[in-house]
Amino acid sequence: MGTDKPGKVQAIAIMSLVSGILSVIVGISWLMAGLSWLIVGVVFTIVPAAYLMITGILNIVYASKMIGSTVSVLAPAKYLAILDIVSVLFCNFVPMVLGIINLVFYADPEVEGFFQKRAASITI
Repeated sequence: MGTDKPGKVQAIAIMSLVSGILSVIVGISWLMAGLSWLIVGVVFTIVPAAYLMITGILNIVYASKMIGSTVSVLAPAKYLAILDIVSVLFCNFVPMVLGIINLVFYADPEVEGFFQKRAASITI
């Protein structure tokens, strides 16, 4: 089942992994910046830090399920691409670009067909 994986699906997995790692790094830097500003800084940086770290962890988990010869994901995670685009609000520009590219790749007929075949292969 994993041998017919299109190249764009592998690209989505790699971009999700890169986006997740960068989001976690930027989230930690937001948290460290807030800690350096003491109490006031933590209040204003806890939301961006939490958002970026949660988004990063979700991206890393999703990418780890898609990288390799077998894909254990049944449906595209378009919500992760949208979360990456929204992360531009917290000065996280690279995941924004990767999120846009992921959405474009998700709309590709070859990728849609891959996920439809995966969903149809599940028996109840």
